[in-house]
Amino acid sequence: MKDIRLVQHIALLTQIGLNMALPILGGVYFGAYLDRRLSSGSLFLILGVLLGAFSGAMSVYKLLTLEFKKKK
Repeated sequence: MKDIRLVQHIALLTQIGLNMALPILGGVYFGAYLDRRLSSGSLFLILGVLLGAFSGAMSVYKLLTLEFKKKK
């Protein structure tokens, strides 16, 4: 039984990491692409990182909210 709980916790931590990392990386990629195309310095890169971090944080919040509701 303990092994299953350990695997569940590892899976949750992995999901949290991916939910934070992927939107940020997407924002970096898309922001850098827009900056190259529009010659805007690093404006869109910064906006992409901020938007990705916000999106990732909201996704993690929703994930953890659902996870804690399951345990009640």
